[in-house]
Amino acid sequence: MLVLVGTKRTLVQEQNIKNCLCNNCNIKTNMILQSFSSYAYITFIPLFPTGKEHLLTCLRCDTNVSTNQLSKEKLIIKNPLWTYFGVFLLALAAIFFIINLYKTNTNNKELIKNPKKNDVYFIEDSKGYYSSFKIYKVTNDSIFATQNNFQVNLPFDIESIDLEENYTYNKIR
Repeated sequence: MLVLVGTKRTLVQEQNIKNCLCNNCNIKTNMILQSFSSYAYITFIPLFPTGKEHLLTCLRCDTNVSTNQLSKEKLIIKNPLWTYFGVFLLALAAIFFIINLYKTNTNNKELIKNPKKNDVYFIEDSKGYYSSFKIYKVTNDSIFATQNNFQVNLPFDIESIDLEENYTYNKIR
């Protein structure tokens, strides 16, 4: 999988400015002010804005001129909303992860109250690894379970190891 990371700039605003002094021509002339917004991206998905840049160009001699002579109001631009798209995606992923984690914890609590044969419990061990165990027999006073032979690093990967052939024949009492 190819992942491209970098920054890019895009033209946000372009406006004509009248009677600006050109340092090259030494006369007051019309100029064009271009305002750019820079943003970081991963594989062409914009993450967040990284800066703003202004370019003042003399229309007479086509030279770039300092923007110091312009008022601050002319240099104020807003970053386009689409440059925040990656932040929006990351926020959605975080919300999804939290909801999924909550559902798993709620599901385990419900299963613990009323255990049945073939119920699967997801657990985290003391070293931070995740695994599961499956109940194979329930009596009035006992629960018999079998442990999964595999562990994963992330809680949302547990379901990938929840296969019948991954459970040990060594029974847990």
